[in-house]
Amino acid sequence: MRVFKDKNLMEKIFGELWSKMINETEFGPKIKKDGIAILFIVTDPDVLMFMDGDGPVFGADAEKKVPMVTMKMSGDTVHKFWLKHLKVPKAMALGQIKAKGHVGKILKLLPMLEPGQALYPGYCEKYNLPTAYNERRTSMDYFNINENLSKRDKTIDTAPNTRRHLST
Repeated sequence: MRVFKDKNLMEKIFGELWSKMINETEFGPKIKKDGIAILFIVTDPDVLMFMDGDGPVFGADAEKKVPMVTMKMSGDTVHKFWLKHLKVPKAMALGQIKAKGHVGKILKLLPMLEPGQALYPGYCEKYNLPTAYNERRTSMDYFNINENLSKRDKTIDTAPNTRRHLST
């Protein structure tokens, strides 16, 4: 089941969040100075949002704007990003986020979105959205977990049921 029940809720939340970010953090002056303009194409629910230094606009008004970057993703992906449960470069590599345009400039702005990520759980509480995920782990996740445990224990797995101690 998707996180956002309809587009009106998503537009309300992100209209408020982006406006606050632009007007009350260093993010606003930075995107104005750099001329950053992003078109977000969101699915589930279908939302078209344009954001620049003047704030967010939605729907037909967003379609009329000219973006520097276009980013396409699901509403659940958007939600995970703002909760810090998703890394943008990894999501792009996995195809969860599709981007066109000057993506490098956008990636440089990611640290400035941290105040919005700090605010977002409050919006989740206000609008009764979940803030936790029980996602399935992949075999790569287990590899990384075992690797970290091995480093902690100063041992490595060399074969199933066999451990070798590292010298210090």
